[in-house]
Amino acid sequence: MPHAAPCPQVICWVLGEYGHLARRPPAAVLSRLLSVLTAHRMATDRVRGVLLAALAKLAAHTGGAAGPVGAELLRPHGAGGEAAEFLHKCLSSQSLELQQRAHELLALLKWVRGGGRERLHEARTRCIRKRNV
Repeated sequence: MPHAAPCPQVICWVLGEYGHLARRPPAAVLSRLLSVLTAHRMATDRVRGVLLAALAKLAAHTGGAAGPVGAELLRPHGAGGEAAEFLHKCLSSQSLELQQRAHELLALLKWVRGGGRERLHEARTRCIRKRNV
């Protein structure tokens, strides 16, 4: 984290890194993260990018796609949910960096939800067994 980072970026970074350790449920931490956008109406693309990274970290720390944050992010467009709406806005942002981050986050969540991690682990185990034969 740059040492001269503005306050919203620091808030996002801290909640992304350590939000899973809070005594509050993940939904409360998610709500606090998203409040950065409403509290700072003139949020820049840089802040939105840090927020996307924080959402990815929080989702990973709280159960991935099956956890409360991942499930919230995977809601279909228009199904409600501030986090999902933010992600969908970033998917069609004019900023290519935001688009890329949003597409990567969504792809990772869908890959994990679809069993990608388990298939990767099985393939890795088969390769290790072949090497040891």
